[in-house]
Amino acid sequence: MMRSFLLWTVFCISGYQSLCQKDLDIGDKLPEKVYDLLEAGSKTPGKMSSYKGQSLVVNFWSNYCGTCIESMPEEERLQKMFGDSIKLVLVTSNTQREVDDLFKKRKLKFPELRCITGDSLLKTFFPYSSVPYLIWINASGIVAHITYGNKFIEENIRDFVLGKKLDMGNEKSEFLNFNYDIHLVQNDGVPKRLRYFSVLTDELKGVGSLTGRKYDSTGAGFRVANGRLIDLYRYAYGGFPKCKFEYDASVCLQVSDSAALLKQYSYELKLPIGKKEEWQHYMQADLDKYFDFDIKIIPTSEGKEMLVISETTKK
Repeated sequence: MMRSFLLWTVFCISGYQSLCQKDLDIGDKLPEKVYDLLEAGSKTPGKMSSYKGQSLVVNFWSNYCGTCIESMPEEERLQKMFGDSIKLVLVTSNTQREVDDLFKKRKLKFPELRCITGDSLLKTFFPYSSVPYLIWINASGIVAHITYGNKFIEENIRDFVLGKKLDMGNEKSEFLNFNYDIHLVQNDGVPKRLRYFSVLTDELKGVGSLTGRKYDSTGAGFRVANGRLIDLYRYAYGGFPKCKFEYDASVCLQVSDSAALLKQYSYELKLPIGKKEEWQHYMQADLDKYFDFDIKIIPTSEGKEMLVISETTKK
């Protein structure tokens, strides 16, 4: 056990691996080793101090990013315009040979910009899932902004160099292992960001029945766990719109087989808070899309109203 601990300690002290440090965010101080990596990997010669004490933008890019490559001439122009008041460093995990081959194939000249190729270490301090991905570091060595490439424009650069307050948001990558081969909501971190959704499932065996409206800070809606389809229709139309039909009122079934309406489903709907009173509109529309039944609300001889569910006439 002691041997394992000692090996781990040496590993952390001797390397720049991502397991040995947290990724950096806005407000963090740039570690000395990041300056080391920037200087060691840059094609432009100079001392480590050439990056310290100055405004710096690290631009992560890749060969597969057409936008990155198309933006390089403009980035070169801006670098020349602002001179030593700001330093732009391009960083890619592509090898130098891969970069050279790409520009040769496209008959392009690589811009006169500092560039680090074959990177596997700098990106552990600034993990990203898409490019261009820009890290803005002020003259004090503080990470001031994390943005996409469209923020690298003359006005923003000028204000940044002058130390003016800029509102460019924080576009730090949060989904580093995003899987495009699965459903959006199956990716970690996505469910908590949902603002509007509706979902219908078959019976969830082992889950107790639950029905009710749901509210939280991000939205409002309605959900049913293991409810019969006929009851979902009751919830969607009961008392709506200000009619005399109530949930526990009678329902008229004009169907050849009622078994489908007795099958259990689970349903959930989430809407923006401002639409919380419209949940039945949305639930009705969902049921209309999912199932082949026509719905009517008709008056009864007792002066009330009845929900009528019939087989659809839709083609």
